[in-house]
Amino acid sequence: MDDMDRSASLDPKVLLGVRNLGSPVFDPSGGSLLLTETYFAPDENRQKSRILRLDLASGRSAPLTAGPSDLRPAFSPDGAEIAFLRRREGPAQLYLMPTGGGEPRPLTDLSYGVAEFAWLTPGRIVLSLPLKDGRLRTGKPQESDDPYIRFNAGVRRIKSLYHKLDGEGFLPDTRRALGILDVADGRIEILQSGAYDCLQPEVAPGGTAIAFLSYRRPDAERRPGLLDIYLYDLRLRTARRLTDGRLAIAALAFSEDGQAIYFAAEDPVDLGYGQTRLYVWREEEGVRCISRTLDRSLGDQSGTDLPAPGEMRLIARQGGVYAQVSDEGRVGVWHLADGCLRPIVAGDRVVYAFDHHPEAGFAIAWADFREASVISLVAGTEERTLCRGSLPEALTAAIRAPEHFRARDEEGPDIDCWLLLPDGAQGSIPLVVEVHGGPMSMYGMRLHLEFQLLRAAGFAVLFTNPRGSQGYGEAFCNAIVGRWGEKDYRDVMAGLDEALRRYPRLAPMRVGIAGGSYGGFMVNWAISHSTRFRAAVTMRSVVNRMSAMGTSDMGFERVPQYGPLWWEDPGPYLQQSPLTYASEIRTPLLIEHQEQDMRLPIEQGEQLFTALRLLGRTVEMLRYPDESHGMSRTGKPWHRIHRYRAILDWFNRYL
Repeated sequence: MDDMDRSASLDPKVLLGVRNLGSPVFDPSGGSLLLTETYFAPDENRQKSRILRLDLASGRSAPLTAGPSDLRPAFSPDGAEIAFLRRREGPAQLYLMPTGGGEPRPLTDLSYGVAEFAWLTPGRIVLSLPLKDGRLRTGKPQESDDPYIRFNAGVRRIKSLYHKLDGEGFLPDTRRALGILDVADGRIEILQSGAYDCLQPEVAPGGTAIAFLSYRRPDAERRPGLLDIYLYDLRLRTARRLTDGRLAIAALAFSEDGQAIYFAAEDPVDLGYGQTRLYVWREEEGVRCISRTLDRSLGDQSGTDLPAPGEMRLIARQGGVYAQVSDEGRVGVWHLADGCLRPIVAGDRVVYAFDHHPEAGFAIAWADFREASVISLVAGTEERTLCRGSLPEALTAAIRAPEHFRARDEEGPDIDCWLLLPDGAQGSIPLVVEVHGGPMSMYGMRLHLEFQLLRAAGFAVLFTNPRGSQGYGEAFCNAIVGRWGEKDYRDVMAGLDEALRRYPRLAPMRVGIAGGSYGGFMVNWAISHSTRFRAAVTMRSVVNRMSAMGTSDMGFERVPQYGPLWWEDPGPYLQQSPLTYASEIRTPLLIEHQEQDMRLPIEQGEQLFTALRLLGRTVEMLRYPDESHGMSRTGKPWHRIHRYRAILDWFNRYL
């Protein structure tokens, strides 16, 4: 790095100064918004969240709550009160406060908390709440006086194939029931409970019924992603199933007249490589897909290491729904209806959250290559910025937007590529190729702190959306099913070749590669199939398909991609395992893994580290305690800063 100007380097501790805004919610009149703000508490090594209220007329905002973890605010139907979830110590509980402000008061003190809620009437709230043995319990669960019971409380007897989930840990022995809370007296009436979960309650217009998601079939442990829509009739006090158990449903919304239910879902037949599509259920016709001709996924399929509050939403309006759609690195808001699929809010950006009011218009939360979070109001053709999240001045000054180009493998389609170039570099420029995870996701047109840190340290950064990515159609995404490291690898290398051709100052002998999860697989694959990379960082990566099938929280779901069971025919799994080719790796490699990763358990990183050390190769391993697979996005801030510094140090050493 002796030909680089290091004076412009950016300290990774700028992460601590990032405040993001998201999850906008209109009040019933359309005159104000609720926003959720996330920020860091360095002394506590955690991220916090609180709720703000923004007055649209004046443009002024003020905090309504103080945290430490407040989220999912919702106005009562009459607009007089705001309910939200708050997590202090223990599970989240439901709180209530006047719309005009004041001290929030807890509505629940349940042993296992409240998972989700929806207003039914101004005095009644529908709950999705975890129960143990079907019983409501209040207060903190008490330890037993019996030492045998107390000291064996952590012993788990596993009976289900699906028994753990990354980021959540081992699944609890509770089931989420459907209930109604009376705000006045705090009593909870249980409507549905049993050996199943009741998720995502939605109230029908007029408050006569509740739609929710549940899966009550004998094969539930083998198909954890599948969910059915159930409709609970509050007059008849009965629930009936509306769908046939063949879809993985992610979100739902009643039509404005209450006669239809729209929902977003994936078809498991696509093995995760298809599209999230819009469906509708109507009494007279059953279920029908509306968006099949769109060939794009609903929702925000992009990733970032500076996430802001947001979730997939469907808002029923004008005979259809408003929903986010991911399209070639962009995420916008579309109107989706029979015979009409059109963008409403577009642009070179990612709309990661939104709400709509019939009179006020759209409130959108968006990011782009320079901004981490912006809140805007869109009414017709007019767009007005309401407020922004906060970035440290040093970070704002260092941010640059990438240059865009396209590349193509000899037999493949064009792929999107972006290149960040350092300021004031003298001589040849070292290059780091970044590969996103998934692979069924995409690099969106949004800010990545990791890329800006590398750029500020004097590296060029190349990132691409190879085949397997979302946002480019079903054929583009499913082109690599069961065959990672072929078409996708060729696309990554085509992007590298095109960057070197277009930018002669990039040093072809000083190229590094980095990526996490599937991106880590691609790092491992690239350095075991090519000698072009001088340094590499692989993070929470796929190393050995054979072992991951049995140790990953979702490993067993990937069997259909390869055909035979892994112990009966190891061939397809070994062919897709970078460990098989470890003897070919000579690139200095930093392995980073999280000790509580259940998606790709740390044994994956350990196997590659042991193999390379045994071969006498240059390799080091970083282990982060008490962190899951998503640490780079949602982990403890000081671990994230350590990770950034480790990446910079490795490439400084070897590039």
